[in-house]
Formats: sequence, C-alpha cells, structure tokens
Amino acid sequence: MYKLDNNNKFQKPQKTPNGYNTKSYLQKIITLIRSITTIVIIIILITKLEKLYNNKDHINLTKSILRRLKERE
Repeated sequence: MYKLDNNNKFQKPQKTPNGYNTKSYLQKIITLIRSITTIVIIIILITKLEKLYNNKDHINLTKSILRRLKERE
C-alpha cells in the first residue's frame, strides 16, 4: 500500500535491509483471516436469503392472512 507523506506525495512502502516489507507476517495472516471470514459470512447470508426467498410457505401464509382480512371487511 502506498502512503501519503507530509507533502501529499505517494511513497512506496519502506523495506527492511533484507528486502521484506515492514508489515509483519502476523499482520498479513490476520488480514487474510479477516478477509476469508468476511467472504464466508457473506456467502452464509446469501444462502440464507436464497432459502428464505425460495421458501413458498411464508408467501402462502401472508396470502392467507390477507384473504382473512378481506373476508372480515
């Protein structure tokens, strides 16, 4: 990632003398785990929404409730 310095110019990330970025491997692993968990959570939510959308029972239930309300009027 590029960072802005005091003069609002982009700087390349600093590297240690052995050539590795200053960002530790632990931080890289943590960000990788976070991104994987967010993707998994999004997939779970999408599948739950699909099941809810494909479930016709709740649609029939609301239709029957609406019919009963119309009959009462």
